[in-house]
Amino acid sequence: MSKNILKNNNKNFLLLIIFIFFIVQLLLGATDSLESRSNHAEDLAHTSHSGANIVDDFQCNDNPFFVIGENGCWHYPSRYALSSTFFYIILLFFEGFIALKISAVILTIIEGLLIHSLVLKNIDYRSANISILVYLSLPSVFYYAQMPSVHISLISVLIAGGWAIPNIFDHNRHTLIKLISWLFLISAPLFSPLTAFAWAGFSIFILICQNNTDIRKYLFAFFLIIFPILAYLVHLKFNTYIGINDAYMSGRFNDRAGFNHLLELNSWLLFVDRITLLFGPLLFLLLFSITNKKFQIVELNTMYFAPILGTFFMGLFSISVFNLTFLSCCRYFAYPLSASIALLFPIFCNNIKFSNEYIAIFMISLLFGVSLHALPTNYSDRSIQEYADEYNLSDDDLVVIIDNNFDNYNALKWQLSSQRIEIDSDLSEDIFNYTVQSMDPDYIILSNQTNSLDFVHHLLSNHNYCDELIETNNNVPENFENGYLSDFLPVTIWARCI
Repeated sequence: MSKNILKNNNKNFLLLIIFIFFIVQLLLGATDSLESRSNHAEDLAHTSHSGANIVDDFQCNDNPFFVIGENGCWHYPSRYALSSTFFYIILLFFEGFIALKISAVILTIIEGLLIHSLVLKNIDYRSANISILVYLSLPSVFYYAQMPSVHISLISVLIAGGWAIPNIFDHNRHTLIKLISWLFLISAPLFSPLTAFAWAGFSIFILICQNNTDIRKYLFAFFLIIFPILAYLVHLKFNTYIGINDAYMSGRFNDRAGFNHLLELNSWLLFVDRITLLFGPLLFLLLFSITNKKFQIVELNTMYFAPILGTFFMGLFSISVFNLTFLSCCRYFAYPLSASIALLFPIFCNNIKFSNEYIAIFMISLLFGVSLHALPTNYSDRSIQEYADEYNLSDDDLVVIIDNNFDNYNALKWQLSSQRIEIDSDLSEDIFNYTVQSMDPDYIILSNQTNSLDFVHHLLSNHNYCDELIETNNNVPENFENGYLSDFLPVTIWARCI
């Protein structure tokens, strides 16, 4: 009787955690049709066009750059086609950023439930509840829950490490279950190139943690290395088939990797800053428990460590290989480490109690997550997006000119007409005059740098355009607008005078 009550309490606690997390994510922008958080905006802009032209224009132009809009390729060539197809299926039934953001939140909850089930299977219900509480409280998870692309690969790694690999080594499993497990391990790398790092972790796990000297162990470890390589070759072949330059991927790798930065002290300081911001006090609590041996050893099946090693390798090597991108813009490369932390917590912090100290740690972690949502740079193009939404600048009958200072604002460009023309921010008067005369644009959106050119105001006024200075969002501090964002902000929009 008491066991049933305890089990029901544990289930109620689990449901409460999930419910609160979902509601908080809705309040933090999941129901917002606009998106200006930098990584989220770019990811949602790309994802929202996954499969968009797959029926009408399956063959893409031989162009290494992804174009957002109806003229763009249905498949973002840095991602694998299965990933594009997955989100295309969602967008068949629902449309817009809200559907994608809520789908991403649901995928995050699925990650938490997979972690919960792994801990429950190997330890107990209390530890499982702690693990999902830790996971959903990590700043990285709290922040990237609404970003679609980071979740598919992590879910595949958790399933592979927690279900597929143990099934293959379980002699009591039915042959059909083992066959399905093998098929999953072969096909899952087709969703993301980053799974290659996780599969390498699984390979090392098998070599180290499986004591038998059977040749099949070494073959299994070898095949786990080969599967992602084959997936990558399939991806290259597919890209070539639909008309994307086969040098695209190598070019993207060179742009994102910068191994010389690993030798610089400033890079390491920035690295520590990024990791602290992403994982907050819960990471330090885990490290403190490990180094001070303030834990009781839990007897575990060695298979429990397969998903830990897989997620750890995927996160560690993603931020190591793509360190230049991780340090400059894309903190989400470290996202898989969130699962490693949550799975390690029941082992090294199994004596955790809901005392004032631990409650304070969880609250600080949540505040870290909220602070990521509140970063000033998340709002730099918010006002322009609101203008574009209000005046329906996505209408394809409109001709819109923007300058190349908007290059990194993909969500904004997604809101503009497909008849969008991009000009250089430091173009000459003759070229600007010719562009305006020949294209006869309805709207001209100029960054501060371009609008400050001597000839712009006089030239556009002569062409019967009136300007409107777009007030920068209040969340962007004045020193940001006057400092490193000064080339971009404030933005001026020119429209035909009424």
